[in-house]
Amino acid sequence: MNIEPVKIALGSLHHQIMNTFGSLYGICAAAMFVLTCLALISPLSRIRIGGPEAQPVMSTWRWIATSITSTVATGLFFWSAAEPVAHLASPSPSSGDLPFSAGAASSALGHLYLHWTLVPYAIYVVPSLVFAIAHYNRGAAPGVCATHHGAMPAKLARARGIGNVIEKISMMSLTFGIAASVGTGILMVTRGATIMSDLAGSQISFTSMFNITTILLIATCAIVIMAGRNHGIGRLASINSLIFIAIAVAVLAVGPTSFITSQSKIGVHKFLTGLFSATSGSGREMDRAWRQDWTLFYWTAWIAWAPVTALFLGGIARGRTVRAFLTVNFLVPAIFTGILMSIFGSTVLYLQTSSGMPLAQEFQKTGADAVVYMALGALPYANTFRTVFTILAFMSLVSLCSSALASLAGMSSGKTRIGQERGTVTAWSLAISAIIIVTVNGSGVDGVRMLANLGAFPMLFLQLMSGVALTIMLLDPSRARWQDKKQGG
Repeated sequence: MNIEPVKIALGSLHHQIMNTFGSLYGICAAAMFVLTCLALISPLSRIRIGGPEAQPVMSTWRWIATSITSTVATGLFFWSAAEPVAHLASPSPSSGDLPFSAGAASSALGHLYLHWTLVPYAIYVVPSLVFAIAHYNRGAAPGVCATHHGAMPAKLARARGIGNVIEKISMMSLTFGIAASVGTGILMVTRGATIMSDLAGSQISFTSMFNITTILLIATCAIVIMAGRNHGIGRLASINSLIFIAIAVAVLAVGPTSFITSQSKIGVHKFLTGLFSATSGSGREMDRAWRQDWTLFYWTAWIAWAPVTALFLGGIARGRTVRAFLTVNFLVPAIFTGILMSIFGSTVLYLQTSSGMPLAQEFQKTGADAVVYMALGALPYANTFRTVFTILAFMSLVSLCSSALASLAGMSSGKTRIGQERGTVTAWSLAISAIIIVTVNGSGVDGVRMLANLGAFPMLFLQLMSGVALTIMLLDPSRARWQDKKQGG
């Protein structure tokens, strides 16, 4: 079957959506950031999720670790190396930087922070907070509709048909989005595993390695979910976070430490001084094509993933104040990711500009996954770094996929505690693994990624409704206070 015409049609539709609604994605991202900052300092921040007697689901450290690892996956590792050298070679037109110049290097880090720190976590945290308050304080059912609780007129909100349509469209879009994201991550991990197996003299084909990795990963995710949010996902998150920190410290110790420090300071300054205009895209008409390829691509991906994140992060928020929730799910992961991006991003920029390693050329020729393995090969104990990196990439993908599958299982079962819903978890695990294997073996992951981007389009309007819901709560915090179901108010 010739699927090329379908790809062309989907690509055309995708670009049409970006051309028409691209500015709305930018406005949405900027609005989520502003609302999150306002929520941190508002009276709403003092409200406890789940009522005054509610107890936390997990310890503070495990909660922080779960928040970080359920949103950060293989993308951080691979793109923290690939994106800076891509921007170094092709700076944004409005920056005025010449390719491979010092200005392009610092701007590259600024873009990296823009795409991976404060703004993405604001996009995640707004629907997550609305869901947590709606579910635990106001008794809303655990579904996508709870992420914009209070934003719709009362009559529409009570209409079961409208809610069912929203839930079904969301579940279909999220299924393809999860399959695309996880499938892309598995491809990257598989290429790393193939490199390691080649070094060991193994003859396993890439396709076989991909299928084995997919089955192993999804099966591991199912086991982790069935172990429960605390003992399964939370415990794995704690281990992953410690390994994250260890590998970052190791790279900092053996890498160009002074260059990392100085370059990061310049990059942070560029990021903060142009934060709002870069997020919204205001006054950057000459960057239109560049923004579609980078910034809007990221905003689309984060918005598409936001409902999954909301159901998971909101589901483990009981017993915490709104301020604590925002600190752990917005500030802490943004700072943590920013530090890792600084270390890995500055290191590859140093290898490209000071050591002459052709990382940017490798990115254009092979892709993001090849860049990081080339960079790791330049460090002392290269094989050890590559092995640990591949294992950590796999484990972080398990954390991300586990939270996503848990959210889908929660949506279909109507429960936030899904550890005992073994049949539901197994069904979703089989469905996601089948979509990934069939699609990638048949036509590659590009088709699913395009479907995911198109499926993300309805999520844009749900994200905006989440913003409206949070705005209403900010203006009237009484709408977010705990409602005792036994007393009926």
